[in-house]
Amino acid sequence: MLSRPVSTVRGGWQRTPLRVKLMAAVLLLVAIALILISVVSVTRLDSYLQDRVDSELTERVNTGLIKVNLTTSDIEGLPTDYSLILMRSQSVADRFNDGKYERDELPYTKDNPDPQIILSSLQARLGMPPYTVTAADGKTRWRVVSREVIEAGTGRTYLAAIGVDLTDADSIVAQLTTINLLVGGGVLAAVAAIGIGMVRASLQPLRQMEATAAAIAAGDLSRRVPQHDIGTEVGQLGAALNTMLSQIETAFAASAASEAQALRSEERMRRFVADASHELRTPLTTVRGFAELYRQRGEAAPAEEVAASMRRIEEEAKRMGLLVEDLLLLARLDRERPVQLEPVDMLGLAVDAVSGAKVTVPDRPLELKVGKGPLMVLGDELRLRQVLSNLLDNAIAHTPPETPIEVRVYAEAPYVFLEVADSGPGMTPEQAERVFERFYRADPARGRKAGGSGLGLAIVAALVAAHNGLITVDTDLGVGTVFRVRLEIDPAVLEDDEPDDSEDTDADAPESDAGDAGKAPLSANSQDRSSDT
Repeated sequence: MLSRPVSTVRGGWQRTPLRVKLMAAVLLLVAIALILISVVSVTRLDSYLQDRVDSELTERVNTGLIKVNLTTSDIEGLPTDYSLILMRSQSVADRFNDGKYERDELPYTKDNPDPQIILSSLQARLGMPPYTVTAADGKTRWRVVSREVIEAGTGRTYLAAIGVDLTDADSIVAQLTTINLLVGGGVLAAVAAIGIGMVRASLQPLRQMEATAAAIAAGDLSRRVPQHDIGTEVGQLGAALNTMLSQIETAFAASAASEAQALRSEERMRRFVADASHELRTPLTTVRGFAELYRQRGEAAPAEEVAASMRRIEEEAKRMGLLVEDLLLLARLDRERPVQLEPVDMLGLAVDAVSGAKVTVPDRPLELKVGKGPLMVLGDELRLRQVLSNLLDNAIAHTPPETPIEVRVYAEAPYVFLEVADSGPGMTPEQAERVFERFYRADPARGRKAGGSGLGLAIVAALVAAHNGLITVDTDLGVGTVFRVRLEIDPAVLEDDEPDDSEDTDADAPESDAGDAGKAPLSANSQDRSSDT
């Protein structure tokens, strides 16, 4: 039965706000301290006043003999402010109070006990220190001693109770008690007022933390707890909370970014599958059409028609094979496997690429420009050849036959730059922004055979990223386009203090044109693909 109220009180205390608990604890401690101080001070004062009365009473009583004259009611040897109870027999008592005689009144007891009891009490306390008794009114206290008194004239000896009332002393003690109560109440009120202000000020940071936590719970992860002195508990708690909130915000941001990336990847994958299916459907339709034509015509078809059908089937099969190879290459690059690194001479790659292009399109104006500096990088030579080949093929395929194309190779420590520039139609900013996307064609109206699969530049961007490089595009509509690849110079080559000066080299005969090396005449619209792509 008792456990339920106790648990109720405990539960109520646990639900009490912290500021109320703090103030209750402080006020309780102060009240206990004030009570102890008051009790000690009142007790000590009462004891002190009683000691003074006892000392005076003992001194007066012990100074000499006390004589009483029962006929004249006079007392010798005792001040008039003292009271005396004279026990003449077992049943007769006389009281002298302030010099006045009153018979058969016992002022120091409540119930007027039998004089025989009083006589025995006086006999027991004869010669002992003073003691306290209460008057018949139940309020006034007396300090009393038992002594022998001589009757004047007869010389007879009687037992007497001689006392002094403690009214003045009790009044002083009562005044001190009242003062203690008033001062204690004022101190408690002042402590409560000051304590409430201090507790509110001290708990203000906690209320700010509460508001911050509520805002964060509502979704505002950027909120932080106000900074306070790190030397305080509140400051340490705030610093820990801010650190935790930063980590939570970072985790949520990473989660949101990962989710967004997953959505983008899913969208790209759907688009990729759709584009790949669309790209494969055209050659498959062609192959199936010519195969059905051959099946329907059979041996009755002319030899020339059969040969043309077989040639188209072979061409479309090769096209599908190239597309599948490109897709497999992109899939391998997406797995981000490290490439085999070895020293590669970018000048040699550029010379080979330009020479091969001159053989393929002999009427196209092609020029190779080489700048100063070391042109050695660490990379996979086969993949870097593919980068340059794809860039040249892209420039040749998307510019008129008479448009000049420049290949530039130069170094600006710690990088080697490879540029393929043309003066063709250029691209819009929207087209330049998507130029490295898979299956993207800047000119949708261009035929698939002329426009390619749309994977060439995507492969270039992936290969450059695999080499921790950066590829950018600068283009102006109607002016031309520059694709720029940036790769890190081979660290072993950088150890040389004096780099070799290279001369401009043409595919057929090297010619010096270092002054134009590294210059990119087009910069209005720029897009880039780095190793983070």
